[in-house]
Amino acid sequence: MAAQTEYTVIKVCRSDGCDTGPGYWPAEPPKPAKKPAKDVSEKVTRAKPQMVRLAEDDVRFIEWRVKLGILLKQEIAPLPNEGLPWYVDFPRNYWLYEKSKHLWVSGYPVKGKLFKSPQEFGVHLLWLLSSSGDRRDCCCVHCNVPPATDRGTLAGEDESVARPKTSEEPRPEPQQTPYAKAIASLTAQGVQISELNPQIKMQLLSLKGAPLVTTQSPAPFNPTASQPRAVAAAPPVPPQIQDQVQSQAHSQAQNQAQNQAQNQAQNQVQSQVQTQIQSQVQNQPANPQQRAQAASSLLYRSGELVWYTNGPSWRLGLIVQSANGTHQVLPIGHNRSPQPAVPKQDADLRPFQAFTVPPVTSNDLKDRTYDEVPWEAMLGNLAAEEAKKELGVILLDASKLAALKIDQSFSLFTKLAQKENMASYRGVFLGAERIEVGDTLRVVLPPPYHAARIAYFGLKTIIAQEQPTGRVVLFRGTLYQLREWYEAQPGGIPDDALPRALREESIWRKSVAPDKPLSWNVLNPDMLFKEVDVRGRFYPTHLLAPILTPADFASSVARGDRTAVVPALNGRLDSAAGATKNIGCRLNRVVTAGDSIPHNTVFGFEPQMREEVEGRWEVGTGMVSQ
Repeated sequence: MAAQTEYTVIKVCRSDGCDTGPGYWPAEPPKPAKKPAKDVSEKVTRAKPQMVRLAEDDVRFIEWRVKLGILLKQEIAPLPNEGLPWYVDFPRNYWLYEKSKHLWVSGYPVKGKLFKSPQEFGVHLLWLLSSSGDRRDCCCVHCNVPPATDRGTLAGEDESVARPKTSEEPRPEPQQTPYAKAIASLTAQGVQISELNPQIKMQLLSLKGAPLVTTQSPAPFNPTASQPRAVAAAPPVPPQIQDQVQSQAHSQAQNQAQNQAQNQAQNQVQSQVQTQIQSQVQNQPANPQQRAQAASSLLYRSGELVWYTNGPSWRLGLIVQSANGTHQVLPIGHNRSPQPAVPKQDADLRPFQAFTVPPVTSNDLKDRTYDEVPWEAMLGNLAAEEAKKELGVILLDASKLAALKIDQSFSLFTKLAQKENMASYRGVFLGAERIEVGDTLRVVLPPPYHAARIAYFGLKTIIAQEQPTGRVVLFRGTLYQLREWYEAQPGGIPDDALPRALREESIWRKSVAPDKPLSWNVLNPDMLFKEVDVRGRFYPTHLLAPILTPADFASSVARGDRTAVVPALNGRLDSAAGATKNIGCRLNRVVTAGDSIPHNTVFGFEPQMREEVEGRWEVGTGMVSQ
């Protein structure tokens, strides 16, 4: 007897399906011949292929559910390789059919549009699992349909399969859209759309109907996850299409008045929430650890790698100085072609983990690390007439590889104590982020804590241990669990006993919905995590959501719903597919950045920051690379 496999059954509760059941695809009788045949026995009328509805226990139907489970678990499960495999039930009014020896999923609101593979249908399920009601946020082949001339190439659709057309399908606009211009530009450069990374395809689709907005895909809601799963958002506009996007900059003026009004409303909501938080924080006592940590921003800090606005697109840079919400951001690339620092506000930045680093555009740089590329030779061989255009492309690719290098490294600062081969530190640059004692971290939960719905790690101690294979960093602290109104328990931890980020999160949640209780409890007072188990810093919702999802945040606050907006972030080493190499410890932040920034770069750190330079610890102003 064959062994049986157990599955975790995933039900997609939201549905836009329209397949009403048997009879939705009626059988069509063969059309009679126009003229009677001379010999009827020799003429047979060919029947038109029919849509045959499969039984629910059909082995092919079961196979599709298993394949959907594999796809969704890889995308949204906190630990894709652990636990039982997933088995995904089709959403209501979606069904699997057979036609012409091929399987199709029926049920999309436009009847003639069918999904021909688990991959195609799985993308639409991700949108159904999310909190978005806007089809433009869905990246499936039907919700983001490209123009008819490109549809088969971009969506990966088999052009030999003719999809039925209905009157519900809109005709493409006669004028050339920004999307069409981008496709034309790529075609002219000999770029095959079908060979692009799927995330860049998503970004191309986001140009349709919104030429000047970088659309961030919402986080799919995962009812079985131990904590909100960080999902890679759409990457910045690829360099091949940036020129096309920038050529549309004049259209910003048409939407300026509308955007200004929306921003004012969002700022007003954010101001009200922040005022409530500040007033409550000031009235509560803070312990010494909270007072010491209050000097560091919970959003952006000096030395961190961030995304910053560059016209309609996003670029990568290091914050060299930060004060009162104003930041000097130094673009990364290569020091042979230095770029000046640019002033930016909080609204002009995004955490590094908010977007995924797109692949490099040059075939010569693929599968190479930053330090393996002969940048000096590449930049030195540029001819004068092509220097400006080629330089921009090379520096953009350099910034991507440099960002991956930084994300895969770490460096410690402000040593507190030393004992034999172990030392404790005040903080660590863990990849892109600056983490300090007193911070709250997002972590990978081990058993038995992975069953907790929402859990956060309050950091108390950073320990570095010297081992034969190199320096290892460990994080010790308290694991907290948030219980929302439907599972809140009396006698939880008071706000003033929580780490600063959780304290502000708790006060904000209570201010939004004071009639709905919540509580905090300790899952483990003395938890130890390895470096690889730390996904990144936790950002309070009222700080991050107004930047990443401003409209959704304003709407949720207005209706008193504090659980509707949970900003999605990647984790460390999730910055690109396959880029999970951990380089290890570096001396300081400038050494970590290497040739991606000028050698005379100085970081304007706060007084409590001390980094190691040539065997000594520099205080206050950072250090100069040699």
